[in-house]
Amino acid sequence: MVRLFPSSEIFVPNHPEEHGFYELELPDAFRWIKQEAKCWLPAENITRLSCPVLRITATVGRSERFLSVYMDGDSLGTQRIDRYGAYYYPVPLERVNKSELVETCLQVDCIEPSGSDPRTLGLPIYGIDAIDLDSGWDGFDERRYLADQVKVFRASEFPLSSLLDNAEVGPNSLVLDVGAGMGWSTALLAARTGATVFGVDFHRYDACTGDSFRGELLRRMKRHLPVLIREPGFERFQHLDQLIVDCAFFTMDAQQLLFRDGLFDFVFSLNAFEHIPNPGRALQEISRVLKPGGIVFLQFNGLYFSDGGHHLYGLTDIPWIHLLYERAEIKKIILDAGKIPNEVDNILNTLNGNSVRQYLEIFDKTDLQVLEKQVHRGFSVVGSEQSEEFAKLKARYPEEDLTTTGMTVVMRKGNRSTQMSSELQEKPLLVRPFNFKVHDQDNLMTSGLSKNHQNPRGNKFIVPDWFKKYYHPDDASMEYWQRQYELAKQKKEHQLPDYRMRMPSDELHQLMAKEFWQELPKDFNKILDVGCSDGYMVKIFKDSGKDVVGINDFLYPTDRLFIEEYNLEVYEMDMHCMDFEDESFDAVWCRHTLEHSFAPLQVLSEIYRVTKNNGYLFAVLPPPPEPQEPYEGHWHQIPQYQFKYLLEICNFKVIDIRTAYFSYKRQNDNLEIRAICQKNNDYRK
Repeated sequence: MVRLFPSSEIFVPNHPEEHGFYELELPDAFRWIKQEAKCWLPAENITRLSCPVLRITATVGRSERFLSVYMDGDSLGTQRIDRYGAYYYPVPLERVNKSELVETCLQVDCIEPSGSDPRTLGLPIYGIDAIDLDSGWDGFDERRYLADQVKVFRASEFPLSSLLDNAEVGPNSLVLDVGAGMGWSTALLAARTGATVFGVDFHRYDACTGDSFRGELLRRMKRHLPVLIREPGFERFQHLDQLIVDCAFFTMDAQQLLFRDGLFDFVFSLNAFEHIPNPGRALQEISRVLKPGGIVFLQFNGLYFSDGGHHLYGLTDIPWIHLLYERAEIKKIILDAGKIPNEVDNILNTLNGNSVRQYLEIFDKTDLQVLEKQVHRGFSVVGSEQSEEFAKLKARYPEEDLTTTGMTVVMRKGNRSTQMSSELQEKPLLVRPFNFKVHDQDNLMTSGLSKNHQNPRGNKFIVPDWFKKYYHPDDASMEYWQRQYELAKQKKEHQLPDYRMRMPSDELHQLMAKEFWQELPKDFNKILDVGCSDGYMVKIFKDSGKDVVGINDFLYPTDRLFIEEYNLEVYEMDMHCMDFEDESFDAVWCRHTLEHSFAPLQVLSEIYRVTKNNGYLFAVLPPPPEPQEPYEGHWHQIPQYQFKYLLEICNFKVIDIRTAYFSYKRQNDNLEIRAICQKNNDYRK
């Protein structure tokens, strides 16, 4: 009998490769499996459980796979394996063979063979074991992690519950969860308060394949409903589906939030500040987006110099291991203990290394009123105080740092007015004004096409240098394309630019744009095309009898060939700060443009500003690509559910939003997310 993994009891009777498992690969302790693999588990490991689930820890191989699992011939289901993590397969207890052993068969589907190594046909498995969903708060790793978050809401342990009650945070409130991670705390906040909760994190919320992030969160929360609905204050989990709808998730830097000033009633952050590179800057941003009188609750544990500051929970019990050993040594220690060290680098790389004094200085300097500040002293690892490690480290680091495990801080924003400009206070926008360098007015419009537009708000706005370099060719290239333009005007042989990312002149894009245009209401006249490229749709609108203007962040000299030939009104203009008066257009067309912006909320806020009341926005995005690698020039990959939230928080009323294929060829190149919206000054989402 050969035990397959150090951390589970699953086994094969003889050589693993005969049953579809390759040799154990170190130091991460995983095995590649073939397209089909079989293993066995003692039946009592399952029959003793009241709600058994087979947990398989796996990661994606060369490309994403589908893993089907069978137990004694009965299917337990199929799941997409698209990242490292645990995948759960419910086991019908009544169908489990009560004999001594239970056979488990793994089948890997949707394979694309490549190369001569047969392991490219399978995927890596790190462990297989049976767990009980009815096991209580200490049942398994994921449940224990959730339990640590639930503890924060218990009135007897922390002040959070009383704060939420006293601040009257409820269904009409807007809450911000900074460092939302996998969404556990966001869902808990929504359940406890009934509020709409926005979660922000560096986590790629748009990278969920086959499902939205909220769909994934819904499945995870369902695994824990047996314990959640018994927890006082969380009765709303009985309506889990609606609760998840009240949550929205945004990939966003806490140090530069893209929300407007004074938006949130309550800001929450759990175990995030020890990861943020500049927590002082993040606190300034929290203060900015908080309403006057709003409350901030911060709690973070595992400070870097504490005995558990390594954050390698469940992998090692050695206190201060990150201060005593190099990375390679840490991985070997974990592996020798029978654990899997593959996440060591990812975890340690996220820690900011701040000391207690650094955090205290941040809270001393904040413009928020500190209502309560608890510095948690002690140790989180049993035996740390008497350990050799503690004695050794006291000679190298302040004892205050070594014995401080975390902090809980409660703050309130004063009732003084915020620093918003008066014009922003008058507008129902949820995004902040950006403060980039001033745009060179000489480059604002294309020579020969410009009009003397003046920004009605007097804003001086420019995209940052790194973004300007992305879309603007160098001087030598511009000279070349200017020469091509001159050759074309002289009817001589010339070339068009090779880089056509913003030039939808291929036949498929033309057909897709025309199809969507034919579906739309036509009871408007003046149209703005944002991100018009060479003006193709501007011509379509013009041919339809509309008064149309197009703008693009950059136009090649050769684009003028098309623009001048059809006498189109097209300008080179920054879509993040448009030079048009408020409510100038009956409708705005914005197709395959927002994903090229570094700040799509800012673009949507500008579109809202220049659209007339009761005017329309027709917006289109490409879907997030598969595999999950960004297309060149796409700074944002926005799934449909998040696109809808972006539109709604900018106060557009979404009339229709859907993902549509243009033809029977169901490929990403002819798939797009389409939204029809309306501006109504009386509408507030």
